[in-house]
Amino acid sequence: MPHRVWAVILVSLGVLIFAMARHIATWKTLAWAKFYAQHPGAAEKNPLSKHAGSDRSIRLGTFMWRLVGVGVALNGFIRF
Repeated sequence: MPHRVWAVILVSLGVLIFAMARHIATWKTLAWAKFYAQHPGAAEKNPLSKHAGSDRSIRLGTFMWRLVGVGVALNGFIRF
């Protein structure tokens, strides 16, 4: 594929990730909270498991996914 097509795909994917960051973070942290509720032995081995599903975890995950979205979009802009 030409570089411009890859660039458009990467920019649009980056924008999509940035826009959906809060939802992605919420889905992921709630999935981990459910996992730790079903597997208490795993929760004992991971001291951070008590934060899974918390608002702080969602905010941190949102920030991380927004950084990922910006990185992907910038990669697309570099390819233009």
